[in-house]
Amino acid sequence: MHEMSSIVNLRLKTCFHIQEIEAGLWNKIGREDAFQSYQWYFYAEKVMLDCRPFYILAYDNEELVGRATFYLVPSEPLPIQPTFLRNIAQKI
Repeated sequence: MHEMSSIVNLRLKTCFHIQEIEAGLWNKIGREDAFQSYQWYFYAEKVMLDCRPFYILAYDNEELVGRATFYLVPSEPLPIQPTFLRNIAQKI
């Protein structure tokens, strides 16, 4: 059996706006899913103005090999019924 070993040199980068990332690099990963495209995240930033995005990119040398997106949502509605209990829980 012949084993191959490779050294992976991962580097992480954090961005706070999709415009900080090259569209071509972003679209190399997940290009078959429209809801993962650069254009989709560009749109999301426009319509979710109150939610701060975080993009974490993983590079092997200069090649983008992974990415993750997180949003800081300031007022996510709690799934509590009735409404008066939800209002109390949200204040806590």
